[in-house]
Amino acid sequence: MTTLKLRALLLATTAGAVLTMSADAGAPLFFGGPELVTNGGFETGPFGTFATVTGWSCTLPSASPKECTDAVGGGKAPTPAHAFLGFDDGATGTLAQTVHTATSGTIGGIYQVKFDYKTDSGTLSPTLAFKFGAAAPVSLGLTSSYQASTNIYATGTANTSLAFSFRTFGVDEIRLDNVSVIEIDDGAGNNLAAASQTIAAQASREFMEQLYDRFGHSGSPMQLASAGETVVASNGGMTYINGPGHYRAFLNVYGDDARWDSGDVRSHRLGFVLGAEWAPCNDFDLGLAIGRTTSHFNTNTLFTDNSGRADETLGALFANWSPNSGPFYVTGVAGYGRSTNDFMRVNGFGSVGADGVASEQWFGGVEAGFDWRGWSRMTLTPFARVDAARLRQDGYLERNESGVLIPALVDSKDQTAGRTLIGLRASTNFNLVGRYPWQLSGKAAWQHEFDRTRSVTFSETSGVTFFGTATGATPAANSALVGASLEAPLTDHASLYAGYTGDFGSGQRIHQGEVGFKVTW
Repeated sequence: MTTLKLRALLLATTAGAVLTMSADAGAPLFFGGPELVTNGGFETGPFGTFATVTGWSCTLPSASPKECTDAVGGGKAPTPAHAFLGFDDGATGTLAQTVHTATSGTIGGIYQVKFDYKTDSGTLSPTLAFKFGAAAPVSLGLTSSYQASTNIYATGTANTSLAFSFRTFGVDEIRLDNVSVIEIDDGAGNNLAAASQTIAAQASREFMEQLYDRFGHSGSPMQLASAGETVVASNGGMTYINGPGHYRAFLNVYGDDARWDSGDVRSHRLGFVLGAEWAPCNDFDLGLAIGRTTSHFNTNTLFTDNSGRADETLGALFANWSPNSGPFYVTGVAGYGRSTNDFMRVNGFGSVGADGVASEQWFGGVEAGFDWRGWSRMTLTPFARVDAARLRQDGYLERNESGVLIPALVDSKDQTAGRTLIGLRASTNFNLVGRYPWQLSGKAAWQHEFDRTRSVTFSETSGVTFFGTATGATPAANSALVGASLEAPLTDHASLYAGYTGDFGSGQRIHQGEVGFKVTW
């Protein structure tokens, strides 16, 4: 089965390590790690006075009487149950165990520490305290009935000490039972914020794609606005509809379904592009477009199910130049986009989230191509393109929605995304219904991705702080871009359009569909 690899750098205040974490793609979410405490229920013998407590170390002062053992009858469950029993008559004893906090390949994380405790008498004010790793010790109030203690701690060490210190007087005794330490979060769920970088870059790319290849025409689609004196015009052997005039307006509604990291990051988007262009002469077109989209996305990790929403606004200037109205063309796009993101991380222990996390980007690109007349009514257009975006995403502090998950402080991030495309478009026209020709188009391109890493650094604090880097939604290094479209005339001035574009690479699959309307005057 394919695996999602998340690189995390987890540091405690006193220790650090570099690691790689792998999880089966599509596997059930792992909301809680395995039990890390050995013999936490004290059900493993030997039993009896001064017996060795299996899995634990017990340190007692030399004064007597004293005891550090498993005893029958003190536990809450199972029945009959054992529990730890300790007394030292005025000195201080310690019960301790080192737990391995490097589970599932992750060093450190957020841990839930639970146990039950009581005193048998308490008449002479016995004391009990516990300590987990580098966190400060916690003193516990004792009663003659069992109490449950649940605590959440962060640690960044591979092995962490869990210790109980107790002090009794006279006939007083301390009892402990059901001691448990499990990992509930390794911080990898913050890859949601890393994925939002890929989501934002994909938004500007799809926006630009509709300007480069608008309405499926081969060559430069923007040049068509300049052929304004005839109802049916020809360019490089391709016949298409073009109403009289040097102005055009268009509206596209589109959506996509995308997966990265073999499906561990998924998103879908719905939006529109509205634009207008002007051809002051036959060689040059200039236009303006705006777009508005909403993306919903999610990531899966071992411990959390993560979801996000991005409201995206984009705008761009675009231009086309075709020297002497010839077959060669150059198209350029330059724009700005802004997103507002909402994030949510959830597991069986609670949820944390953040709203209104802003990101902004400047993006642009250049495409050059050549319209070559093929056989019959076919036009072939080889083309090359390069585009890039510079993204800045604000830092944020998660809020606690419910439960015991620890909110993360996620740092701001500057990210560059770039790609090159080399491909071929093909278009033909045919008469199907009505006076004007319909147009069928297709395209195929090889795409290479630069600056592929999508990551954020974060910290989570409970007792001590651990720091990490979460990575997700990594674009494929090389992928195939394919598409097809059909344009149907309504009048000599207007037409409808429908198209599809697919992007397929290793661990990556993106499907995009659109419908559009244009009018020329």
